Amino acid sequence: DVYGLSSTSCASDNQLGYEKAINGIMPLLAGANVISGFGSYTSGFLASFEQLLIDNETFAMMHKSAQGVTIDSDRLAVDAIANVMAGENFMEQEHTMRYLRSGEIFIPRLGADGLLDDYEAAGSKDIRERARDEAKRRLKSYEDAPLPPEADREFVRIIAAAEAELL
Repeated sequence: DVYGLSSTSCASDNQLGYEKAINGIMPLLAGANVISGFGSYTSGFLASFEQLLIDNETFAMMHKSAQGVTIDSDRLAVDAIANVMAGENFMEQEHTMRYLRSGEIFIPRLGADGLLDDYEAAGSKDIRERARDEAKRRLKSYEDAPLPPEADREFVRIIAAAEAELL
């Protein structure tokens, strides 16, 4: 476990963003298989649903970057480029559509990813406001999934055994 997405910032600000990005990318690139600190700030003393969603998107971007870039003859798109040079456009190319839909390009779910006019038309909300809206939506639609009775009984058994051992 590596405490990767850490920050000493006491607010959801630029410091929080750059510290989490720098502190998270290094263990990811080093091959850590567990990285914690999602949703936290102020050295782990505070956490929020909004920050959890922002961190999830930040880590998704870092993970996508850490995968690197595959370079092969298909991805070089020589034929598609030749077609565009001959007067077509990239959006007409089957190659473009295939790679747009393949996950090759990271598309944020929370961050603003468009033109200024679109951003303003959507209310000019910053990422914290969009994260707050998304957190409220998710919490409102959350449905509890109770444990199966056998799992609940097993937890009771494990806790009783631990208490007996410790007391």
